[in-house]
Amino acid sequence: MMGFTVRYLAILSLLLTLTACSEPVPQDFADYVGEWTSPDMYLLIQANGSVKYKRRKPGGQVSLTGSIKGFKGHDFTVGFWMFSTTFEVSVPPHEQDGEWLMVVDDEELVRSRRMPQSTPQKGDTRSLQVRLGASALTCT
Repeated sequence: MMGFTVRYLAILSLLLTLTACSEPVPQDFADYVGEWTSPDMYLLIQANGSVKYKRRKPGGQVSLTGSIKGFKGHDFTVGFWMFSTTFEVSVPPHEQDGEWLMVVDDEELVRSRRMPQSTPQKGDTRSLQVRLGASALTCT
């Protein structure tokens, strides 16, 4: 029984580690990158594909931290494997009267801060190392 538990934890650790590396936001979606807010919602999309999301709803708050899995139309999916959610973008990022706006999941957001759109270039030495238990993975 102990061998099964250790093996199960090792496999789970490997899966979580492999999903920790996010793909950069494609250039076609560079306008999505930034810190977006409304009174009830916070959405941070970084150029490296990392996402932080918080939303107040009746009865509590929903929050999510993850990586963008991909874009389909204007929508984007965050998470890994079967633990993912799709953000429905009914109005993509656009500038209006000097402000950047986007409507996500029926919530109008204003970009409060533009994040640098830097994607790793060939020869870039930056890396991310993730440790879970005895396992480690380095993403460059």
